[in-house]
Amino acid sequence: MSTDDHSDDKAVEGDSGHPFTVRFRVSPDRVRLFVDCEGDSGDFHEVADFILSRLKTFGLERLPNQYTIHRLLTEAAECPTGLKDILIVEGIDPTDSVDGRLEWSEDFFAEGFVYDESTDQIDYRKRAGERNVKAGQLLATLIDPVPGEAGKDIQGTAIPARRPRRRRVRVGRNVRHDEAAATYYSEIEGRIRWGNGVLAVDDLYKIEGDVGLASGDISHPGAVLVTHDVLAGTRIEAEGDVEVMGVVEAAHIQTGGALTVHGGITGAHGARIIVGGSITAHYILDADVQAG
Repeated sequence: MSTDDHSDDKAVEGDSGHPFTVRFRVSPDRVRLFVDCEGDSGDFHEVADFILSRLKTFGLERLPNQYTIHRLLTEAAECPTGLKDILIVEGIDPTDSVDGRLEWSEDFFAEGFVYDESTDQIDYRKRAGERNVKAGQLLATLIDPVPGEAGKDIQGTAIPARRPRRRRVRVGRNVRHDEAAATYYSEIEGRIRWGNGVLAVDDLYKIEGDVGLASGDISHPGAVLVTHDVLAGTRIEAEGDVEVMGVVEAAHIQTGGALTVHGGITGAHGARIIVGGSITAHYILDADVQAG
Protein backbone atom coordinates (compact mmCIF):
# COMPACT_ATOMS: atom_id res chain seq x y z
CA MET A 1 0.00 0.00 0.00
CA SER A 2 1.47 3.36 -0.98
CA THR A 3 1.59 6.41 1.27
CA ASP A 4 -0.43 8.47 -1.26
CA ASP A 5 -4.06 9.36 -0.74
CA HIS A 6 -6.33 6.70 -2.21
CA SER A 7 -9.95 7.50 -3.09
CA ASP A 8 -12.34 4.65 -3.81
CA ASP A 9 -13.29 4.47 -7.47
CA LYS A 10 -16.96 4.13 -6.62
CA ALA A 11 -18.84 6.28 -4.20
CA VAL A 12 -20.48 4.38 -1.36
CA GLU A 13 -24.20 4.69 -0.86
CA GLY A 14 -24.72 5.46 2.81
CA ASP A 15 -27.77 4.57 4.92
CA SER A 16 -29.36 7.87 3.92
CA GLY A 17 -29.33 6.84 0.27
CA HIS A 18 -26.91 9.62 -0.71
CA PRO A 19 -23.44 9.13 -2.23
CA PHE A 20 -20.60 8.93 0.26
CA THR A 21 -16.91 9.17 -0.73
CA VAL A 22 -14.17 7.43 1.29
CA ARG A 23 -10.49 8.30 1.01
CA PHE A 24 -7.71 6.27 2.67
CA ARG A 25 -4.44 7.97 3.63
CA VAL A 26 -1.25 6.56 5.14
CA SER A 27 1.11 8.72 7.21
CA PRO A 28 4.63 9.24 5.76
CA ASP A 29 6.14 6.97 8.43
CA ARG A 30 3.53 4.28 7.59
CA VAL A 31 2.53 3.94 11.24
CA ARG A 32 -1.02 5.31 10.89
CA LEU A 33 -3.87 4.86 8.43
CA PHE A 34 -6.48 7.62 8.25
CA VAL A 35 -9.86 7.85 6.58
CA ASP A 36 -11.51 10.99 5.20
CA CYS A 37 -15.20 10.83 4.31
CA GLU A 38 -17.54 13.14 2.45
CA GLY A 39 -21.30 13.03 2.07
CA ASP A 40 -24.45 12.27 4.05
CA SER A 41 -24.26 8.75 5.40
CA GLY A 42 -26.92 8.32 8.06
CA ASP A 43 -25.68 5.95 10.75
CA PHE A 44 -22.64 4.67 8.80
CA HIS A 45 -23.42 0.91 8.75
CA GLU A 46 -22.88 0.54 5.00
CA VAL A 47 -19.85 2.81 5.11
CA ALA A 48 -18.24 0.86 7.97
CA ASP A 49 -18.76 -2.41 6.06
CA PHE A 50 -17.18 -0.90 2.96
CA ILE A 51 -14.15 0.46 4.87
CA LEU A 52 -13.56 -2.93 6.50
CA SER A 53 -13.75 -4.73 3.16
CA ARG A 54 -11.16 -2.38 1.68
CA LEU A 55 -8.86 -2.67 4.71
CA LYS A 56 -8.74 -6.43 4.21
CA THR A 57 -7.03 -5.85 0.86
CA PHE A 58 -4.21 -3.67 2.25
CA GLY A 59 -2.17 -6.43 3.91
CA LEU A 60 -2.50 -4.94 7.40
CA GLU A 61 -1.17 -6.76 10.45
CA ARG A 62 -4.24 -6.00 12.54
CA LEU A 63 -7.77 -5.08 11.47
CA PRO A 64 -10.44 -3.23 13.44
CA ASN A 65 -13.87 -4.83 13.51
CA GLN A 66 -17.01 -3.37 11.96
CA TYR A 67 -18.30 -2.16 15.33
CA THR A 68 -15.08 -0.21 16.04
CA ILE A 69 -15.14 1.47 12.62
CA HIS A 70 -18.80 2.42 13.05
CA ARG A 71 -18.06 3.92 16.48
CA LEU A 72 -15.11 5.95 15.13
CA LEU A 73 -17.22 7.35 12.31
CA THR A 74 -20.06 8.24 14.66
CA GLU A 75 -17.73 10.00 17.12
CA ALA A 76 -15.98 11.90 14.34
CA ALA A 77 -19.29 13.14 12.94
CA GLU A 78 -19.98 14.86 16.28
CA CYS A 79 -16.69 16.78 16.20
CA PRO A 80 -16.31 20.27 14.66
CA THR A 81 -13.78 18.95 12.13
CA GLY A 82 -16.23 16.34 10.87
CA LEU A 83 -15.24 13.16 9.09
CA LYS A 84 -11.62 14.12 8.49
CA ASP A 85 -8.38 12.52 9.71
CA ILE A 86 -10.12 9.56 11.34
CA LEU A 87 -7.44 7.22 12.70
CA ILE A 88 -8.57 3.73 11.72
CA VAL A 89 -5.41 1.62 12.06
CA GLU A 90 -2.27 2.35 14.07
CA GLY A 91 1.08 0.58 14.27
CA ILE A 92 3.74 1.11 16.94
CA ASP A 93 6.09 4.10 16.97
CA PRO A 94 9.73 3.27 17.66
CA THR A 95 10.94 4.40 21.07
CA ASP A 96 13.46 7.19 20.65
CA SER A 97 17.03 6.52 21.71
CA VAL A 98 18.72 8.60 24.39
CA ASP A 99 22.09 10.05 23.39
CA GLY A 100 25.10 9.77 25.65
CA ARG A 101 25.92 12.83 27.73
CA LEU A 102 28.17 14.31 30.37
CA GLU A 103 26.55 14.69 33.77
CA TRP A 104 28.30 17.53 35.58
CA SER A 105 28.90 17.19 39.32
CA GLU A 106 28.27 20.94 39.74
CA ASP A 107 26.56 23.61 37.68
CA PHE A 108 29.91 24.86 36.38
CA PHE A 109 28.69 26.48 33.19
CA ALA A 110 25.49 28.28 34.17
CA GLU A 111 25.23 31.57 32.28
CA GLY A 112 24.75 34.98 33.84
CA PHE A 113 25.12 36.20 37.40
CA VAL A 114 23.51 35.54 40.78
CA TYR A 115 20.18 37.24 41.47
CA ASP A 116 19.93 38.61 45.01
CA GLU A 117 16.31 38.32 46.14
CA SER A 118 16.87 40.47 49.22
CA THR A 119 17.89 43.50 47.10
CA ASP A 120 15.96 42.54 43.94
CA GLN A 121 19.17 43.11 41.96
CA ILE A 122 21.71 41.12 40.01
CA ASP A 123 25.07 40.74 41.73
CA TYR A 124 27.58 41.18 38.89
CA ARG A 125 30.40 40.02 41.15
CA LYS A 126 28.96 36.52 41.52
CA ARG A 127 28.64 34.26 38.51
CA ALA A 128 25.75 31.80 38.40
CA GLY A 129 28.23 29.08 37.45
CA GLU A 130 31.29 28.48 39.64
CA ARG A 131 34.13 27.29 37.39
CA ASN A 132 36.89 27.20 39.98
CA VAL A 133 37.55 23.62 41.10
CA LYS A 134 39.73 21.89 43.70
CA ALA A 135 42.32 19.14 43.32
CA GLY A 136 40.67 15.72 43.36
CA GLN A 137 37.19 17.15 42.72
CA LEU A 138 34.78 15.09 40.64
CA LEU A 139 34.02 17.04 37.48
CA ALA A 140 31.69 14.86 35.44
CA THR A 141 30.38 11.36 34.80
CA LEU A 142 29.98 9.99 31.29
CA ILE A 143 26.49 8.55 30.80
CA ASP A 144 26.22 5.83 28.16
CA PRO A 145 23.63 6.14 25.40
CA VAL A 146 20.42 4.12 25.65
CA PRO A 147 19.17 2.52 22.42
CA GLY A 148 15.48 2.80 21.64
CA GLU A 149 13.09 -0.02 20.72
CA ALA A 150 11.94 -0.79 17.19
CA GLY A 151 8.36 -0.10 16.17
CA LYS A 152 6.06 -1.57 13.52
CA ASP A 153 4.21 -0.02 10.61
CA ILE A 154 0.59 -0.86 9.87
CA GLN A 155 1.65 -3.90 7.84
CA GLY A 156 3.83 -5.28 10.62
CA THR A 157 7.17 -4.30 9.10
CA ALA A 158 9.76 -3.37 11.73
CA ILE A 159 10.77 0.29 12.02
CA PRO A 160 14.25 0.53 13.55
CA ALA A 161 14.90 3.04 16.30
CA ARG A 162 17.38 5.86 15.74
CA ARG A 163 20.94 4.87 16.57
CA PRO A 164 21.98 6.84 19.68
CA ARG A 165 25.03 9.08 19.62
CA ARG A 166 27.85 8.52 22.07
CA ARG A 167 29.32 11.59 23.77
CA ARG A 168 32.98 11.90 22.84
CA VAL A 169 35.26 13.40 25.48
CA ARG A 170 38.94 14.14 25.04
CA VAL A 171 40.91 14.47 28.24
CA GLY A 172 42.77 17.75 28.38
CA ARG A 173 45.28 19.28 30.73
CA ASN A 174 45.08 18.39 34.44
CA VAL A 175 42.14 15.99 34.17
CA ARG A 176 42.19 12.35 35.27
CA HIS A 177 39.86 9.85 33.61
CA ASP A 178 38.66 6.79 35.55
CA GLU A 179 37.68 4.53 32.67
CA ALA A 180 36.07 1.84 34.85
CA ALA A 181 33.70 4.35 36.49
CA ALA A 182 33.49 6.66 33.44
CA THR A 183 34.29 9.65 35.65
CA TYR A 184 36.58 12.68 35.32
CA TYR A 185 38.50 14.38 38.14
CA SER A 186 40.55 17.53 38.47
CA GLU A 187 44.21 16.92 39.26
CA ILE A 188 44.86 20.48 40.43
CA GLU A 189 43.18 23.50 41.90
CA GLY A 190 42.23 25.56 38.88
CA ARG A 191 39.46 26.50 36.48
CA ILE A 192 37.38 23.98 34.53
CA ARG A 193 37.12 24.38 30.77
CA TRP A 194 34.87 22.51 28.31
CA GLY A 195 34.80 23.15 24.59
CA ASN A 196 35.14 21.31 21.27
CA GLY A 197 34.85 18.00 23.11
CA VAL A 198 37.87 18.71 25.35
CA LEU A 199 37.59 18.70 29.15
CA ALA A 200 40.47 20.48 30.88
CA VAL A 201 41.38 22.26 34.09
CA ASP A 202 43.57 25.32 33.62
CA ASP A 203 46.07 26.68 36.09
CA LEU A 204 44.56 29.84 37.54
CA TYR A 205 46.82 32.90 37.46
CA LYS A 206 45.38 35.38 39.93
CA ILE A 207 46.44 39.01 39.60
CA GLU A 208 45.81 41.08 42.71
CA GLY A 209 45.03 44.60 41.53
CA ASP A 210 45.09 46.03 38.03
CA VAL A 211 46.67 44.79 34.85
CA GLY A 212 48.69 47.85 33.86
CA LEU A 213 52.19 49.29 34.00
CA ALA A 214 52.95 47.64 37.34
CA SER A 215 51.96 44.13 36.28
CA GLY A 216 53.01 44.35 32.64
CA ASP A 217 51.32 42.38 29.88
CA ILE A 218 50.03 38.92 30.82
CA SER A 219 50.59 35.70 28.89
CA HIS A 220 49.44 32.50 30.60
CA PRO A 221 48.75 28.91 29.37
CA GLY A 222 45.78 28.56 31.73
CA ALA A 223 43.05 30.82 33.13
CA VAL A 224 43.49 34.39 34.38
CA LEU A 225 41.65 36.16 37.21
CA VAL A 226 42.07 39.92 37.59
CA THR A 227 40.78 41.26 40.91
CA HIS A 228 40.51 44.89 39.71
CA ASP A 229 40.69 46.48 36.24
CA VAL A 230 42.47 45.94 32.93
CA LEU A 231 43.89 49.34 32.04
CA ALA A 232 44.19 50.89 28.58
CA GLY A 233 47.13 49.84 26.44
CA THR A 234 47.75 46.51 28.20
CA ARG A 235 47.51 43.00 26.79
CA ILE A 236 46.24 39.67 28.17
CA GLU A 237 46.73 36.40 26.31
CA ALA A 238 45.45 33.13 27.82
CA GLU A 239 44.44 29.66 26.73
CA GLY A 240 41.70 29.37 29.37
CA ASP A 241 39.00 31.68 30.72
CA VAL A 242 39.67 35.29 31.63
CA GLU A 243 37.66 36.85 34.45
CA VAL A 244 37.92 40.54 35.36
CA MET A 245 36.26 41.71 38.57
CA GLY A 246 36.33 45.37 37.47
CA VAL A 247 36.30 47.01 34.04
CA VAL A 248 38.25 46.54 30.82
CA GLU A 249 39.52 49.73 29.23
CA ALA A 250 41.00 49.96 25.71
CA ALA A 251 43.12 46.83 26.14
CA HIS A 252 43.88 43.85 23.92
CA ILE A 253 42.56 40.50 25.22
CA GLN A 254 42.87 37.19 23.43
CA THR A 255 41.72 33.94 25.03
CA GLY A 256 40.70 30.47 23.95
CA GLY A 257 38.11 30.28 26.73
CA ALA A 258 35.36 32.62 27.90
CA LEU A 259 35.67 36.26 28.97
CA THR A 260 33.69 37.48 31.98
CA VAL A 261 33.84 41.16 32.93
CA HIS A 262 31.91 42.03 36.08
CA GLY A 263 32.03 45.71 35.15
CA GLY A 264 32.01 46.79 31.53
CA ILE A 265 34.18 46.99 28.43
CA THR A 266 35.20 50.32 26.88
CA GLY A 267 37.03 50.11 23.58
CA ALA A 268 39.18 52.39 21.46
CA HIS A 269 40.82 52.35 18.05
CA GLY A 270 43.31 49.50 17.71
CA ALA A 271 42.22 47.58 20.81
CA ARG A 272 40.64 44.20 20.10
CA ILE A 273 39.07 41.46 22.19
CA ILE A 274 39.12 38.00 20.62
CA VAL A 275 37.46 35.23 22.63
CA GLY A 276 37.13 31.55 21.74
CA GLY A 277 34.10 31.08 23.98
CA SER A 278 31.43 33.52 25.15
CA ILE A 279 31.64 37.12 26.39
CA THR A 280 29.69 38.31 29.43
CA ALA A 281 29.85 41.92 30.59
CA HIS A 282 27.71 44.51 32.35
CA TYR A 283 28.07 46.73 29.24
CA ILE A 284 30.15 46.97 26.06
CA LEU A 285 30.83 50.46 24.69
CA ASP A 286 32.58 51.23 21.36
CA ALA A 287 34.60 48.03 21.56
CA ASP A 288 35.91 45.72 18.85
CA VAL A 289 34.94 42.27 20.18
CA GLN A 290 34.84 38.83 18.59
CA ALA A 291 33.37 35.77 20.33
CA GLY A 292 33.39 32.13 19.28
